[in-house]
Amino acid sequence: MDSKAAKQEVIPSPYGRLDPNKDEIRLVDICPGSFSDPIELDIHVVDLSDLPKYSALSYAWNPKQPETGYHVSLGRASFKTTPNFCLHIGKNLDSAIRHLRHPARVERMWIDAICIDQNNVSERNRQVQLMGKIYSSAQDVVIWLGPSERDSDVIMNCIATKKVEESQIWWFQRVWVAQELTLARNDPLMRCGHKSVSWL
Repeated sequence: MDSKAAKQEVIPSPYGRLDPNKDEIRLVDICPGSFSDPIELDIHVVDLSDLPKYSALSYAWNPKQPETGYHVSLGRASFKTTPNFCLHIGKNLDSAIRHLRHPARVERMWIDAICIDQNNVSERNRQVQLMGKIYSSAQDVVIWLGPSERDSDVIMNCIATKKVEESQIWWFQRVWVAQELTLARNDPLMRCGHKSVSWL
């Protein structure tokens, strides 16, 4: 065996085992920081039957590369408990975290790409079955529409005044999964860049 490979450090994973006999999920703490700071996270295992307090994020995953079939990962995040473990995240999620991150306090959220071990197929399947309960148990559901664009303020104003025109509906269909909107226990918060409006 190559002596280099033998001495290579094994980087611990932040993903401990979830009990399949319970409604266990992971929640992620987004550590405080400014927009341009590196993304630092902390992760916790909770049981939904204990009624944990958290917000659930709904967003569009990055499109897959047609040549490879893989999602493009342009962002990265580190974990406080396992600082050598680097998680690659998509550009849209990177943007969402940077916009939602508070400069002075921790934001506790459920985010599928981070809270589910994407390399564990059995865990992924089990967590998908819990998805309805995850969104309906959240204190808040945040619908991330993406960073501000040329016409985004017009769209957000239409949502706020409940005057969404039929010609604008395609914009919504492009950026969210409608199921997560309907599962929200409370009025979902629509977020585009730094602008927020309630849905109902």
